[in-house]
Amino acid sequence: MEIKRVLLTGCQGSIGSRLVEPLEAAGFEVRCQDLFGSFRSNFVSGDLSSPVVARRAVQGMQAVVHLAGGKPLDKDIYKSNLASTTSLIEACQAEGVLRCLFASTINIYGQGTFRKSQTGFTPPYLPIDERVQTVPEDDYSLSKLEGERLFQQASTNGRLQTLAVRFPAIWSAEQTDGYQPPGWHGQFSPLRIIDPWHYLDHRDLSAAVIAYLRRAKVPNFAVGYLTASDLAARSSTEELLSSECPDWLALWTTQPQGHQPLFCSATICQILDWRPRYRWRDTPHWRRRINRAKKLLF
Repeated sequence: MEIKRVLLTGCQGSIGSRLVEPLEAAGFEVRCQDLFGSFRSNFVSGDLSSPVVARRAVQGMQAVVHLAGGKPLDKDIYKSNLASTTSLIEACQAEGVLRCLFASTINIYGQGTFRKSQTGFTPPYLPIDERVQTVPEDDYSLSKLEGERLFQQASTNGRLQTLAVRFPAIWSAEQTDGYQPPGWHGQFSPLRIIDPWHYLDHRDLSAAVIAYLRRAKVPNFAVGYLTASDLAARSSTEELLSSECPDWLALWTTQPQGHQPLFCSATICQILDWRPRYRWRDTPHWRRRINRAKKLLF
């Protein structure tokens, strides 16, 4: 069955607000959901943890793009994220929703900004893919990992198909086209902050979501990382690892090529027959300067 009607949860967030227009331009009838109201005609307001709100949101929909969730440092983030995800899954099952894309996070690997332990988890190999052990240390990442498990259980036991995408830092087009990396050397370690090693332009994310909704056949359940084929730093991957974490070079399954990120998107790229198109370094330096100046002026 061709998917036409899509529910977008968390539509007023930084990612969701930029996804509505591309979905509609691609021909989908989009129903939006968020905590607070909107002037849009096809909008459901309220907390998804309420079964009544969740059922009203998914009624008549064929697919769901589930972006809704609190911020990483919100109080009770684990409880609220799990409650809304559980309620949404039950509503999808009751209403016969065919497909769901679940926004997970790259930080379930455990090496992001909010990690608590002083000793880092060294991966068994590089680049990191979905087979590498997840070791989340903050409540937000824990809630996303549990959300993956809940969707996997629902997709195994019913007709709902789910793709759990472990999002990196999502950049707007303006960020990508005007980005200038700071001097990372000596200021970070991949054991502490993984942001220099991954990002994804919002235009590429939109294309990936649309590709998933349009695919005739997808796995019952799949999970994987999604990044640009690049890292957000001046130095090459080999140079950064040599200076910051030299032992990790030996973990690379093949020699790192250029500005290759630490995270592998091969699984999702293969499922969607999709490749990222936008990288900050593909924009000429002079153009990036102009774009940054425009952002400051306007």
